[in-house]
Amino acid sequence: MGTVAAPSAHAAQVTFEDVGLGFFGDAESFASGGYTFTQGGSFGGVADSGTFSLFGNAPTGNASQFYGGFNDSAVTMTRTSGQAHFKLQGLDYGFISAIGGIYAPGEDPGALVVSGHGLDGTTYTLLATWGGADGNGEFGFRTIGGADFASWGFVDSVSFAACSHDGLGGCVTPFFNLNQFALDNIAAVPEPGTLALAALALGVAGSLRRRQPR
Repeated sequence: MGTVAAPSAHAAQVTFEDVGLGFFGDAESFASGGYTFTQGGSFGGVADSGTFSLFGNAPTGNASQFYGGFNDSAVTMTRTSGQAHFKLQGLDYGFISAIGGIYAPGEDPGALVVSGHGLDGTTYTLLATWGGADGNGEFGFRTIGGADFASWGFVDSVSFAACSHDGLGGCVTPFFNLNQFALDNIAAVPEPGTLALAALALGVAGSLRRRQPR
């Protein structure tokens, strides 16, 4: 009997390049890279920086398509099909400031809020600051890596939103429709399929039986 290889999981990257340009209202969904994104609140969409400039100042450093959430909205990510659970490995994100918004160099108005719902009911939360405005008062895309999600387990959903510093030490949402954010290049690893895990278990059990002394 041949050996049974352990199932391997490969990170898939959601780039939003497979989505037609468009906007989505509350509870509307779209699919990209094997995942479904459900809009929550006002509106969000998939476009490029030129299109998003009609609604806000898109973060610099990305010439491709990306997702943008506007006016204190959020978006929730789930698996489209197959095994429902996955683990985040990283993503690019940035702040979409309101048209006419003026920020001093180094000013950081808030953060991206990433919340995951774990399999055992655990809620994982990560706050990633915008990094501060540059010398022109603009914000660029930043990257969250795998180390930032090292303490996270597999989840069945992840929600993305933004919060604003309230001047009292808190970061709150909603906040006068000023919480806006961009997402791109979301890397996630699906949980190994249950059939593959069962095959692995049978293979290990068979190997142990063959090693028993006669």
